Amino acid sequence: MKADSSELPSENTQGAQPPKSGVFGKAGAGTLQPLQDAQRLKPSIAESDLDSTGFSHTLTLINGKYKMTILYCLAQFGCVRFNEMQRYIATISFKTLSANLKALEADGLVVRKEYPQIPPKVEYRLSEKGESLIPIIEAMCYWGEAHCE
Repeated sequence: MKADSSELPSENTQGAQPPKSGVFGKAGAGTLQPLQDAQRLKPSIAESDLDSTGFSHTLTLINGKYKMTILYCLAQFGCVRFNEMQRYIATISFKTLSANLKALEADGLVVRKEYPQIPPKVEYRLSEKGESLIPIIEAMCYWGEAHCE
C-alpha cells in the first residue's frame, strides 16, 4: 500500500530543501518519500548534475583537511579560544587554523567573538547554522566507533 504524500511527516526543517530525486528521497509537496518506496526510479547519471545537489553544497562548506575537525571541536566543547583549539588539534599550524576559521565564519558556520583586552582574547563557537551539522558529526562518530578495529 502506497502512502499518500500528505500523510508523510515533513522533514524539511530550517529552510532545508529536500533532495530532488535519487537514493535519498524524492521531493513531493515539501516532504520526503520513504527510501523504501519501490516505485521510485533512480535518475540517470547522464541527466544529473552533481554541482546542483545539496551534497555538493555541503561539501563546499566542510571540505578540507581540518574543517570537520574544527567543527567537531566546537560541537564537543562549545565556546573555544583560538589557542585552546590549536593545542587540541596538535597538527594544525597557526596560519591554517586561522584561515579555516575565517572560511567557516564567512560561510556562517562559526561565530567569532573578540574581546578588547590585552592580551587579545578571541573565542569561537558554532552558529545556529553550524549547530545544524551536529547530527551529521554525531553520525560520523557513531560510524567510526562501530567500524574501528
